[in-house]
Amino acid sequence: LMVVMGLTMSLSVQAAAVKMNKAKATLYPGQKVTLKVTGTSKKAKWSSSNAKVAKVSKGKVTAVKKGKATIKAKVGKKTYTCKITVKAPALSQKKLNVTVGSKATVKLHGTKIKSVSSSNKKVATVTKKGVITGKKTGKCTVTFKGANGKSYKCTVTVNVAPTATPAPTATPVPTATPVSYTHLRAHETLEHLVCRLL
Repeated sequence: LMVVMGLTMSLSVQAAAVKMNKAKATLYPGQKVTLKVTGTSKKAKWSSSNAKVAKVSKGKVTAVKKGKATIKAKVGKKTYTCKITVKAPALSQKKLNVTVGSKATVKLHGTKIKSVSSSNKKVATVTKKGVITGKKTGKCTVTFKGANGKSYKCTVTVNVAPTATPAPTATPVPTATPVSYTHLRAHETLEHLVCRLL
C-alpha cells in the first residue's frame, strides 16, 4: 500500500510539473517568441487560434498583425496555452527631449524603417537607424516611414546643455599680525618700555 501511495504521489508531482514556459506574451508584428512545454519528454502538437494574428511552428511563435491569439500545445490528452497579444507598429517614444550636441535613439517597433526625415534639420537631424542629434534649441518633428507604408511622428525638443557650475574659490585665511615688544604702547613712556623688556 505504501509503495502504491508513493508511486501515486510521484506521478501527481510529475503531472503538476508539466507546464508552458510562458502564460502570455506581447509582441509587435515580425517579432518572435519560443514556447516550450516543460516537465515532459513527450512531443507537443502546436496550433494557433488565429494564425492571421500569430502563427506557430514547433513552438516558435511569429506575430503577424495586431490582435489576440491563443497558442495551444497538446501533449497527450492535455492542452497547455499561452495568450499572445500583438500590438500595432509604433515608435518607442512619441516625444523626445535632447540637449544641443547630444544624441538619442528612437526605435520603430513592428515594421522596418523605410525612410526618415526632420521638419527642421537646423534644430535636429535623424539617421535611418533612428539616431536623433540636437543641433540648436527649438522644436521639430521627426517622421519615420515604415515598410508598411504608414508614417510615425516624434516631437523633438532641443534644449541648451546645462553649464557646469564653477567651484567656489577658497577664501584666504588672514595672517596674524606679529606682536612687537620693542615699540611703545599707547600712553607708555620710555621708562615703562625698558622695565617691560627687562
